[in-house]
Amino acid sequence: MEHFPPEISNRVRKGSFIALTAGATALVLLFSVIELSAQSFWRKNDRNTFIRNIQFNFNIPSARGIGLAGAFVAEDLEEVVRIGLAEIPRTSRLYEAVSQTVKWCKENDDWEVTCDRILAAYGHYHGVHTINNACLVVMGLLHSGGDFGRAVGMAVMGGLDTDCNGATAGSVMGAWLGAAALPSRFTRPLNDRLASYVVGMTDNSISDLARRTVAVATLRPATS
Repeated sequence: MEHFPPEISNRVRKGSFIALTAGATALVLLFSVIELSAQSFWRKNDRNTFIRNIQFNFNIPSARGIGLAGAFVAEDLEEVVRIGLAEIPRTSRLYEAVSQTVKWCKENDDWEVTCDRILAAYGHYHGVHTINNACLVVMGLLHSGGDFGRAVGMAVMGGLDTDCNGATAGSVMGAWLGAAALPSRFTRPLNDRLASYVVGMTDNSISDLARRTVAVATLRPATS
């Protein structure tokens, strides 16, 4: 557990560390360009707040891919969060919770204090609910000091949906830092390989998949 700062290392389980490292690093390299429209999901799911908040989460720095598009251009991690929040209705519970978490992160330098506040305020939600997990990812990002390992570690240490939170924090940090800046202790063990159950694509190069993703994202629509 030497990969994490002492205060985090003592609380990490070995199995969780391996899983989140692989998941976070793979997502960092694969999700090169993600920009989903939370607003359209809101219109389609306006009768179900749980579904609404899940869909919003694709565009804010928390549980499933938040702020990835903004992470490529943002100057700092708080700006990444702000870019994600811009896609979420201000009247939603998700917007309120993430905004409150940002305030808590500014009020102190201790991530555990922020974590306790999040769990006290939003711990009544299901363990894999969007709101509480989104807040934990934001906590990891804003208390990380720009350090990839700390961001992933703190997001996981918050508990709840740990594998997704670690992968999401890693994705955002990877997009923000750039692949070349990722610590080799996270990338080297993967050996640039990704196994899948997709027929015909069981063994893949992570870097090749990233290049293909970028190529698809930058395709221009055909003109008549």
